[in-house]
Amino acid sequence: MVIQHNMLAMNAGRMYGINTTSKAKTTEKLSSGYKINREAIDQEIQQLKREMSRVFSETSFNERKIWEPSDKVFAGYESVPAVEPANRGQKRFDVTNDNYDVIPYTDFKVSANETDGVSVSWKAMNGTTYRTENIPWDEFEQKNYRVNIADYYGAVTGPNADLFDGAGNPVFDYPLALSVNENASRQDIIDSIHNKTISNGASTSMSTRFEDGQTRQMSAGATLNYPAAYASKKNDALNGHNFDAADDLFLEPKLTGTTNLIAKPSATTVADAKTSTDGWKFAFDMKGIGGVTATSKSISYRAYDYDAEDEGRWWDWHTYSNGSRYKATILHSKTPGDLGTLMSTLTGDQGVLGKTVASGEAGNNDGSGQITIHFDLKSDVPYSYGGGASSTSVGSLQLSIPVNQGDTQESILQRINESLNGNTVLDCYTSSQGNDSFYYYGFEPATKMINSPVYEGKCKLDIQAGTEAGQFIPITYESLSLRMLGLKDTNVLSRDSIDLAIGEVKKALQIVSKQRADFGAQQNRLEHAYNINKNVEENTQAAELAIRDTDMAKEMITLSLQNILGQAGEAMMAQANQYSVRVLDLLQ
Repeated sequence: MVIQHNMLAMNAGRMYGINTTSKAKTTEKLSSGYKINREAIDQEIQQLKREMSRVFSETSFNERKIWEPSDKVFAGYESVPAVEPANRGQKRFDVTNDNYDVIPYTDFKVSANETDGVSVSWKAMNGTTYRTENIPWDEFEQKNYRVNIADYYGAVTGPNADLFDGAGNPVFDYPLALSVNENASRQDIIDSIHNKTISNGASTSMSTRFEDGQTRQMSAGATLNYPAAYASKKNDALNGHNFDAADDLFLEPKLTGTTNLIAKPSATTVADAKTSTDGWKFAFDMKGIGGVTATSKSISYRAYDYDAEDEGRWWDWHTYSNGSRYKATILHSKTPGDLGTLMSTLTGDQGVLGKTVASGEAGNNDGSGQITIHFDLKSDVPYSYGGGASSTSVGSLQLSIPVNQGDTQESILQRINESLNGNTVLDCYTSSQGNDSFYYYGFEPATKMINSPVYEGKCKLDIQAGTEAGQFIPITYESLSLRMLGLKDTNVLSRDSIDLAIGEVKKALQIVSKQRADFGAQQNRLEHAYNINKNVEENTQAAELAIRDTDMAKEMITLSLQNILGQAGEAMMAQANQYSVRVLDLLQ
């Protein structure tokens, strides 16, 4: 009897709890107005947000860009740089004994602000920081944004005195040249160039020759970087690098026995050569630096084959600025710089050997070619330069091997082993040009600006009109200046000019009427696109509401039902509890 009473109470309590939970969820929906399947709704909403963001942001499209009746033209937005460096390409001046100490150790840095104008600073190889005077905006603009920084070195006192020679002439110069968008404001220019750097570099071009008396079918060349040449000059004033000399022998072979070749592959057969991981090393002594080792690091190759092959491996079309085209060979590169890598350049679809070579050894070449072994030149111990900075990098060296159409893998291997052997002496010497070449490059402008070319002579606007790429409305029109209308010289100063003016005005009216008709047609297209996209927006919002919003009538009925069930549950629990009281009365 007692067990039955307890089970009845438990069942009544369980049902009452279930109904209470359901009632709480319904109450939450009614109070918030949202459907409360949180996980599913959040996923749907996030997907919807991403889609709407793609439509209205990623395509840079909104209703204002289609049509906004105001005094400002929104059509034809295009992101363009405010400033483009006119000195983007390589510009050169020579490093000499007069200027080697004051050219940049780090890049040129440009500073600009509204009050002071523009200035350039750099940290030189001697560790000193130099800075030009401020270049006023009016001078900068009057000179069409092209100035020589040597004109603004300032007084020949203090650190900047080093920038002049004994006669008061600047020891080096370069132009700061910008190409400024005509719509750019001064602030746009400042944002583009302030704190930007102009990268630079200098090197010594060297010739390389074999000095062991043997004839070789192999050419060589080397390039030394400027920090190494500077350190050679500073660390060995008597015998170091002379920037003004043409045959300054400051990088000499360091002989071991009869050669400065200190490591080479041992393979003598093609089979062994294909699997060889051995490279080449040469030893040198550099004045003011010490020991320098040249280590092979990579292999590059190309073929001079211009026949129109299906593979298209060896050449590609390039276009001159005038529109004419030419074929250029394609350079391939591989690492590491060992014999096995070199052998892999000879055969196969990209092989430099000729197609007529015996089966199994053929490449993809109808003409001759060239293979180059690239070496890194590094000092054996770090050297100091540039106000205490140090490095081991000295430059690079290249050995080039010609490949003829009749060559085979065996002939190439033999050529290499004959050229690079225990008697090889590889020597470097400066070229006949003498001075080192110093180069600088333009900086990349960071600021983008909006350009609306509505007042140009011939205007073409591509206005985004849809949610996908390529969905735009092209609008082309002429800017109706007096010159375009034929009214630039119109006057009524004489009887003849009056008659002529009447005809010119009539013709101008015809042009204006045609332009107005064109604009009216384009306006209709834009308004139509605007209405379509507004409809898409409304439908998207309606879809979101269908996902989010609660069905109020349905939830009110559910709440009423849950209230009734709740009251019934309370009554059942009260009756169940009464049974246990009656049983206790009987036991008394």
